[in-house]
Amino acid sequence: MKTYVSETSLRIVGKSWQVRHRLRSMLDPNRPNLTVAEYLMKRTKATGRVQKLDRS
Repeated sequence: MKTYVSETSLRIVGKSWQVRHRLRSMLDPNRPNLTVAEYLMKRTKATGRVQKLDRS
């Protein structure tokens, strides 16, 4: 499974159950209504570079 995050996009590559699991694990328990746009703004820096998060 691979996850790529840039300033404007989020790409999760894997089987459907892996993608659902990754999205659920990204949720902040204190902010369950966090949007993808808010997540990206919080996660990325202003460089615009693609960040490869992990590979498993």
